[in-house]
Amino acid sequence: SSSVPGSGFNAMSGTSMAAPHVAGAWAVLKSRVPTATVDHVLAVLKATGKSVLDTRKGVNIAKARIQLDKAIDAMLPVFALDAPTDGMVVSGLVRIGGWAAHVATMAGTGVDAVHFYLDGPAGSGQFLGAATYGGSRPDVANYLDDQRFLLSGFGLDWNTSSLGGGKHTIYGYVHSTVAGVGWLSFTRSVTVASTPTKAV
Repeated sequence: SSSVPGSGFNAMSGTSMAAPHVAGAWAVLKSRVPTATVDHVLAVLKATGKSVLDTRKGVNIAKARIQLDKAIDAMLPVFALDAPTDGMVVSGLVRIGGWAAHVATMAGTGVDAVHFYLDGPAGSGQFLGAATYGGSRPDVANYLDDQRFLLSGFGLDWNTSSLGGGKHTIYGYVHSTVAGVGWLSFTRSVTVASTPTKAV
């Protein structure tokens, strides 16, 4: 419905009514992720919209009707870092593992890379490496209720032996194929155990 002269409201249709709704939704999504591109916002709106069928001209045309609440939730990737746990004491070879997906994807998992840095974000931290992405995660597919996310697991083996002891922070970045960019997705604090020295 829309406001009409005389302080009232009336049900209307057409592009004059649709345009302000779309513009408003666009503004909300851009405020959620200011760096979002046109393609990113459009992909999210299409992926999360409710499919409606237009049969007015005798031809069935399916289009996505905006569902703003779902679109807001889908603007950023979802993820979980299973290991190491926060505050964990680690030593030697440590497995960094978890899963990541972008539910607004039109194909695949919506993620194609996960990178890790130590003691600082990208550009200032030490690059630990790119995790192997595509591990089987049936639990994630069930959780997200979509088998597209079956291969959303990632893992990276990190050798802490050269660090000595002390507290460190792991920074993880997820790269979204929906948005074409990566975000700082999680941090995790760990303590590297001191390497014992042999008595001479």
